[in-house]
Amino acid sequence: MEKASLYELEINSVLKHLHEEAKKDFWKFSKFGLLIFKDLFTGKRRIFSKDPRSKAQAFKDIYISVGEQEGKFLYLIARSIQARNIIEFGTSFGISTIYLAAAVKDNGGGKVISTEIEPEKVKKAREHVKRAGLDSIVEIRLGDATETLQAMDTEIDMIFLDGWKHLYLPLVKQLSNNLHSNSIVIADDVSRFKKSLIEYINYMNDPSNGFISVILPIGDGMQYSIKG
Repeated sequence: MEKASLYELEINSVLKHLHEEAKKDFWKFSKFGLLIFKDLFTGKRRIFSKDPRSKAQAFKDIYISVGEQEGKFLYLIARSIQARNIIEFGTSFGISTIYLAAAVKDNGGGKVISTEIEPEKVKKAREHVKRAGLDSIVEIRLGDATETLQAMDTEIDMIFLDGWKHLYLPLVKQLSNNLHSNSIVIADDVSRFKKSLIEYINYMNDPSNGFISVILPIGDGMQYSIKG
């Protein structure tokens, strides 16, 4: 068996660097206390804005990414189902994108289409993917996912949801016609943001909607769903 590309020096070194950078998020969040105070004082609503672009701007320097364990889990799932076409919602700086693309590469090739609303993150993610040597497999689309993922004409093997929580369910419904029997949908943060995601969780847990699901205690909770 050939060595998994996940452990090739080019890919592994980029992931190691990005995971180290992501660990600094804890300290970056400390500035939000001041930002919230400024919002209240000036009447702005950058953090709690309903405008996704405004919220994304507030978090433009924050990774908010999967950890190494979650990344390897995504890689293993994509490998196990021989995924060739993957959709990712929420690129951030490209950590999960690289894990998914490494799996697609090892599966013989295909495409990971990822979408991110913050321009600076798109720029950085594209650089990271290129450094990992996976740019021929990855397409990162800039904009609102409900727009960038419209009119998809490709059968989807796997969806990974890790963006704004209120869009999880609309995106699954939007992409449902592109899913085939045994397509996988993985939603991140379902335990941490259970209240915000309860409608999505209940929908995916209802077999009448065409899915069989289970919540796994990985990271902040991942709901693993398979299309029936």
